Amino acid sequence: MIDMGGVIGFTVREADGTEHRMQRWTNILPSIFEDPEFIRYGSDKQVMDLVKHWYTESAKGSQGNTIISTWEMYNYPYLAPFEYGIVVIDYLTRSIVSCNGYSSPSTVFKAPIKVMNLSNPIWTAGLILQKEGLLGKEILPRSDMYEIIHPFWSIYDYDDSHIDSFRRALAKIKELGFILTDKEEQIWKEYIER
Repeated sequence: MIDMGGVIGFTVREADGTEHRMQRWTNILPSIFEDPEFIRYGSDKQVMDLVKHWYTESAKGSQGNTIISTWEMYNYPYLAPFEYGIVVIDYLTRSIVSCNGYSSPSTVFKAPIKVMNLSNPIWTAGLILQKEGLLGKEILPRSDMYEIIHPFWSIYDYDDSHIDSFRRALAKIKELGFILTDKEEQIWKEYIER
């Protein structure tokens, strides 16, 4: 789903466990999710470029206003949803957790898996588990969650239109080993109860 766009909670955990918690504009998501190197091999180049940009802008302080960003956006170092939701890219567990109303990783990852060719090793391990259906349906309507298992990634994609989906996304984030601060727990609580 592609909408107008806005701001989203965005967290990246590197393979060594280093975490980067921030806010980003939603328009970064399609470019990440549609990058063939990211999809196939988990390339972190584009993701880490976005992380470096966030640190550069946040270091400018309140003088960092630009045409496309404001200091407020760079003063949100939380693993929590904001405006359009949340995306967590975790290289430690090779997982993506998404609950957002802008760009869904399942729409990108399910397409090559649906037409999976067993002679193509990139997609041989591909599998979609959908709440109401099975792999191979002509159309896979978005339910409240897709779980996509892929040679590099496990993707947990929750529909942002259901409050219970945010609860499930939070549970998955904690299951992956992320520890939330009291402030983050409060943001999640307010977001879920809105």
